[in-house]
Amino acid sequence: NRDAEEVGPIRSARPYFVSKSLEHQAIYVHVGGSEEAYNFIKEEKIDDINEFVDFQPFWRSTDREPPHNLYTSTIKLRKEANKLGYIEMIKKQEYQFEIDRNESLTGRETDSIVIPYNSIYTVSYEYLPESMKYLRFMNGETHIDAKTKEQLAVDNIIIQFAGTKIIDEEGRMAVDFVGKGTGLLFFKGGSTEITWEKPDLRAKTLFLDKKGNRIALTHGNVWIQIVPSDLKIQY
Repeated sequence: NRDAEEVGPIRSARPYFVSKSLEHQAIYVHVGGSEEAYNFIKEEKIDDINEFVDFQPFWRSTDREPPHNLYTSTIKLRKEANKLGYIEMIKKQEYQFEIDRNESLTGRETDSIVIPYNSIYTVSYEYLPESMKYLRFMNGETHIDAKTKEQLAVDNIIIQFAGTKIIDEEGRMAVDFVGKGTGLLFFKGGSTEITWEKPDLRAKTLFLDKKGNRIALTHGNVWIQIVPSDLKIQY
């Protein structure tokens, strides 16, 4: 419910990103994209704002090198969306999970989570009991918010295991978000196994506990890490 003066950096479209915009009925904002992404946007009739076509709402910063320096703002995006005739729909939808400040997890305690995506990219979190938050790292270095200059801190972490495959010589990937799968949930230093399900492209992903009920999270922010189903994480 608040406007953001700076949104970015904005990057090129990929089918798995477009898929998430479809799930949330969002206007998809991007700069160019893969052929598969363009086809997906066209086939599913997704409202999009593309810097290659719609120049007005974007600007380049001087403190970073391209392609990591393209930004916009929510005010500019709304103005462009209105110009393009997109209808801003506000629909009350059920959350994908419950919120309970007193919720706790019965799984094993963990003070760190390591996700080794590949040989050159690892995401990790370290639990800080005093604040009950997880501090985020990339390749062992603190992940700093460019605005606040503070390390990113997370209250709830959902690991969603999904099928992935390489689809071209450039190493681009496809991610299968439709169907059912497994996952992990972390908060307050605890962990538990969960499942997820999504019957079709436009349906919301539901995260479920072992009894088949929507998972309950603690109060605060939520990070969802998409992880290849055959990747072993450490925790």
